[in-house]
Amino acid sequence: MRTALVIHGGQGVGKNLFFESIMGIYGQYGRIIDQASLEDKFNDWASRKLFLIADEVVSRAELFHVKNKLKQFITGEWIRINPKNVMAHDERNHVNVVFLSNDKQPLVLEKDDRRYAVIWTPEKLASYHYQAVRDELRNGGIPALHQYLLDLDLGDFDQFSEAPATQAKRDLVALGLESTERFLGDWIAGDIPGKGDGHEQAPMPFCPCSSADCYSTYKRWCVLEGVSRPREQSAFLGHVAKLPGWSRSHKDVYASLHFSGTTKRLRMVVPGPEALTDALKRPGAADYRRPEGKTQGEWLTECFFAFKNAMPGQQ
Repeated sequence: MRTALVIHGGQGVGKNLFFESIMGIYGQYGRIIDQASLEDKFNDWASRKLFLIADEVVSRAELFHVKNKLKQFITGEWIRINPKNVMAHDERNHVNVVFLSNDKQPLVLEKDDRRYAVIWTPEKLASYHYQAVRDELRNGGIPALHQYLLDLDLGDFDQFSEAPATQAKRDLVALGLESTERFLGDWIAGDIPGKGDGHEQAPMPFCPCSSADCYSTYKRWCVLEGVSRPREQSAFLGHVAKLPGWSRSHKDVYASLHFSGTTKRLRMVVPGPEALTDALKRPGAADYRRPEGKTQGEWLTECFFAFKNAMPGQQ
């Protein structure tokens, strides 16, 4: 497979019981690895293996380091095997990998990840359910499971099929987002409070705004969310400018909503059309897409003042 399973959830729900039964089908070509095995420079444990259970192999301090090291087992054509006191060699990669963890964040996933299928396990069952499984395993359960899987109709599913986008995967992706991505998500969703009137705080409008106001709002959001290390302004705005359809450039904006007199050039953050449309999915969201019949300067001026006036502390 070009994908891997990530099964995480509470203790004692049967993760190991189930997947060690799967591993039993592979006999000597299956193995459980732990953190120590993965960190060891000698990896002959991976030689001639078809199925690996990575049991609690990732700790928070090593999330990114370990994730990159495991990529070769999922998508690589070859694995470099380095036995102790023997010359290293390459082997064809035929390994399927399952990650088992009790942690809420066993791996860090990118927003566009297609490599991992993530499942959050259900609640623990009564003990007699697990005893019934053990009794069946002792009475030919593994060969029966093997035959069941051989006879299972997979339809058009094959080794290149993408991992399904489960809610558990979306939750795991959200946990791994850095502050800029989280801020943008909250901004689009209307979850960043703006200036209040004593009764309620309307959300900050999702619309074009000046780069300075956008960054100020991000810094305020970081305080509210407890982000201890906000990104520097250049890094934050550079990230925003690279989003599909977004721009960060100098634009001409009028000094007032009368759209008269000379304009001034401001460095503006302009969200992409798709993002502006997505923001309208929120009930009550205002439409800040450029309307027909208005010049770019008029549109950007309206958006500039809408955002500026919503910022707390503005008169």
